[in-house]
Formats: sequence, C-alpha cells, structure tokens
Amino acid sequence: MPLLLLALLGCGSPTASPAAPDAPAAVTPDAPAAPAIARGDGKAYDGKWLVLLSSSKEPGQMPESVATLKASALPHHVARLASTEFKGLMPCYEVVVADAFDAQADALAYSKQLATAGVDNYAKLAGKWVGPQPKLEAWCAGALAPEAPVCEQTLRFAEQHEDRTFVHLGLDDALTERVSEGATPARTVGRRRSAWVSELPAKTVGDFAVGQQLFVSDKNGVRSCALTSFVLLTRGTPHFGYYESSDQSRPGCGEPEVFAEVGCKTIDAGLASATAFTAAQGVELPPAHALLAKSPFPSSAEWKQAAQRAQQDADALGEPLELAVKGYQYELDGKAYVGVYARWTTGDGVNICGADAVNIELFGVFDGQGAVVLPLQPTADFFEGATLYKAPNGALLAEVRAWNTRRVQSRERPKVCQLDYPYCDCAC
Repeated sequence: MPLLLLALLGCGSPTASPAAPDAPAAVTPDAPAAPAIARGDGKAYDGKWLVLLSSSKEPGQMPESVATLKASALPHHVARLASTEFKGLMPCYEVVVADAFDAQADALAYSKQLATAGVDNYAKLAGKWVGPQPKLEAWCAGALAPEAPVCEQTLRFAEQHEDRTFVHLGLDDALTERVSEGATPARTVGRRRSAWVSELPAKTVGDFAVGQQLFVSDKNGVRSCALTSFVLLTRGTPHFGYYESSDQSRPGCGEPEVFAEVGCKTIDAGLASATAFTAAQGVELPPAHALLAKSPFPSSAEWKQAAQRAQQDADALGEPLELAVKGYQYELDGKAYVGVYARWTTGDGVNICGADAVNIELFGVFDGQGAVVLPLQPTADFFEGATLYKAPNGALLAEVRAWNTRRVQSRERPKVCQLDYPYCDCAC
C-alpha cells in the first residue's frame, strides 16, 4: 500500500535531506512482531522537531520501521503521540516518533542517518503542544467514521481524470479483491501522476457489464455513455516530496478501488446511473438578489441553532463572528429552485490542523413558492458548489462539493452517501 499518509501531518522542511524526501512506508498487517510502543508525554514534545516513523488513523499500529530501527545501532526514543494535541500536525492521527530534537538541523541529520540504515522516516516540526482537544477529537471520530460511497436511488459518483471518465462502483473489500485478479500493472493518467489505472479483465461486475449504457452528468448536462471497461483506479493528491523523489513508478497517494470507465469525455463529472435522471447546475445570484429576500432559512430552526452555536464559539475565542450567504438559482424539469449556502466564521475560518477558528457551513434549497424542499444541512468543510438532481425514483437530491469531498443529501438525510478524494499533501 502506498502510504504518504505521513504527508498529512505537515509540510516538512524545504531543506529536508534528499536521502528521505518521501513519506514513510505503509503500516502493513504482516509487519514483524515488536514490543508495544509506549505513549509519550505530549508536553515533553512541545515545539520539538520530530523524526516520524509512521502515522495511522487506527491507533496501535506497528510500523515495520520500528523493528528495523531497534535492530540498528542508532540511538532512539520511540513513542506514540496523538497528532491532535499539536498545532503543527494534522489532527486525527496517531504518530510513531523515533526521536525528537530542539533544532531542525539535528533532526534532519538524524533523519538522514535513519534513511541510510534503511529506516523509513520523515522530519516535521510538531508546533505548540495544546493538550487533549475534546471537540476536535469528537470531530475526528465523526470524520473517520466510514462513509458508504454507493448512493441510494442507483446513483454513483463519477469523476474525470485528464480526458477519461470513471464511475465509482463502491465495492466492498472482498469483492474488490476478487475482481482485481489479473489486473494489469498500474499506469499513470496524466503528467501529475495523481491517478493510476490498472485494467481489469472482468466483463461484468455486480449489476454492471461492458457495453451497457450509463447516464453521466457533468457541467453540460446528462448524457448516455457506453461502459467500456472495468479498472482499478488509484487516485489522490501526492505529498510534495513525491515529486522530489526519483521513484515515481508507483502511486503516491490513495488505494486502488474498482471503477467502471465510460466512453464520454466530461467536465466536472457529477453522478452516474444505469437509469435516466436529470440534473441542474446552479447559477450564483448577486448578493442583493430579490430571490434571496424570499429565503425561508433565516427563520428556520437549523439557521438559528447554527448562528447561536457560532456566536457562543466566537465569544469563547474573543473574536468577531462573520456571516456570509450565497444564493444559487436552478431550473430542473421546468421548476425553479434556489440553493442557499450560509457560512459563519471567525478569522479565515480554517479550523483544521488544531486551529482555533469558527467554521459552520450549511446548504439548503427552497422552491419558487418559497417552500423548503431540502432543509439546511451541514456541508463538508470549505463548500465549493452544489448540483441538483431528480433521481430515477423522482426524489430531489443535492450533490454538495467541498474540499476533497463530495456528498449527496436528501430531504431526510444530510449524508445519503459521500466520496472523499485522498489528499496526501501538506494541509498544515
């Protein structure tokens, strides 16, 4: 498994040793047995430069590099730390540290020694230790909960890479393993090496078959496309160190998943289905547009609760609260709709990486008569836009796009399904 998960923990240093520019290798179930790793005292690592061996969203993993390090003659003080307790690290991970240093130069020198000894590692500044963060830990628990990417109403997520379009099939691990037999070696799609395709010999997978027609939406509408093949698609944004490495012969981010490739070129691919459906792109309204004045949302319970919570959090931070509202006009099957996006923030609203900032985002839709058809519901962080759909069964749905996340919401459920785009670069 290509990891580069460690890249999620930070940007590293522009002067990092070229001996180990990439992130540590993946933790695998077959790692050799090693003594349990004690949890370190986070406060003792405040402001330190860490030399990291691994990161994992699942606590208690044992990286192979620990055994390699302990078999070497190099000094070490291996410990586990919770990334959420440090300002400089991406939250939601448990990291394994080989050692820590006050000076960057010492950390990089040690990192180079480890690399020479065959110990995969990476140096990163931990930043300020802020201790346990109950709210952020609760967010991590929710963010790490598995999401079913297969939508109801027979819909699937589609995405394009270069001039090729793929439909995510949402198979479980067991079925993915079965259909992956005979896969060709992965080849990159495009020069950025952020997507890799392995062709599969299968002609049918579940309810899908080569040659059948799928309806696929993009910014230009919905069209019928022939299913041409099944593939393993590994995609994601690699860590910047991947591009500095001489070995770019394998994917730098993500895991292989089964997709169906279709024979249509798309722009901003949306959803796909074997059954016909309709879709509408939103047109952003001017801030003072009359349609926004008809919005029923400011008087809704969802709006009032969000505003109250945002104000309480802003008061606790001692910072002014700002509200931004955007409106989007849609026409779907001859009917007019208005989507409303509301965002309450303090500062720049960036609340990842342990930052203290308010960021509450909601999206909802009302019809031409001012009646709510999709109630205000939370979006994923950093909303980018939304498309309305009339599903094959007639249900109204919204595909809400945010940073590296696409989510479908219905009248009853804020997350009918969700698909995340892997991100292994530095966000902190």
